[in-house]
Amino acid sequence: MNMNIDLIKRTLGDFSFMDVRLITDFHFKIFEENFEKKAVLDIEFVIESTDLRYKIMVRFHDPQKINFESSGTYHQISLDIRDISEWRWENVKLEVIDYEDNGFHFYCSKAEILDIRKTSYSI
Repeated sequence: MNMNIDLIKRTLGDFSFMDVRLITDFHFKIFEENFEKKAVLDIEFVIESTDLRYKIMVRFHDPQKINFESSGTYHQISLDIRDISEWRWENVKLEVIDYEDNGFHFYCSKAEILDIRKTSYSI
């Protein structure tokens, strides 16, 4: 599961998706490329690392079966991204879940980290 994770590691050193605390932005996009329909899901997460907070933008390619339930103006999350390529589903390699309350779940073919930056965003 190569997600361009080095982008985060260069900034934070050690990194785990368990450091992800909440979602601040969620965009589902459909577009056409080479006469073929494509979809991406761009999600901005807040990471807490020691006393600092960072926002990371992650792009999920070909998202499927998106389930997202939220009960407010922000969504706390306990994120896990699992490599399920051995399942051999067509165009599905990753399962993305909120392992604590299951209010967030989908499958995708690939994920990539687009950006990381410091933030003062807090709950």
